[in-house]
Amino acid sequence: MIAYVPEVTSDYIAEYLADLKDANRQKDDKTLLLGQLQLFDQAAAWSDSTVRAWCESPSAIDIETLRARVTDRIMAHYDRRAQTLKESHPLAIQVNLATGVANGVLVVRNAADCASLVRGIVTGTLEFDLDRTDECTVLREKISGCIFRVMTSDNMLTNTFGISI
Repeated sequence: MIAYVPEVTSDYIAEYLADLKDANRQKDDKTLLLGQLQLFDQAAAWSDSTVRAWCESPSAIDIETLRARVTDRIMAHYDRRAQTLKESHPLAIQVNLATGVANGVLVVRNAADCASLVRGIVTGTLEFDLDRTDECTVLREKISGCIFRVMTSDNMLTNTFGISI
């Protein structure tokens, strides 16, 4: 599986916010930005005194400070999502019960890498690094740097699946 989690830049967010404004012309910038902050940092209204003050008195909002905060929170949101999928999500690696081989999720952050992965899968030309440890053998895909396959080195578990190394 390929997971495309965009690498968000301040230019990307500026374009996103402009598109959001075009789609919601009846709303002012402060309302739109507070809505985005609510989406990307739900706890801020309780845990951040500045945001709490903004919610209580929207007229006191400095629009550039709010825009910078929204930009920061959106970037952090997508970075966390990519990091979680790459390193700790419980479904990032799933075991095929027929073979005992664990299959990983390939996380990419831009369209060019996503296209290269799809091309590599379709043409059978993906490149990998192989890492062997006492615990397992890891096949790591080169474009994404993600685990593609994992196989245990435990002889008892390997024997359970009828696999010989």
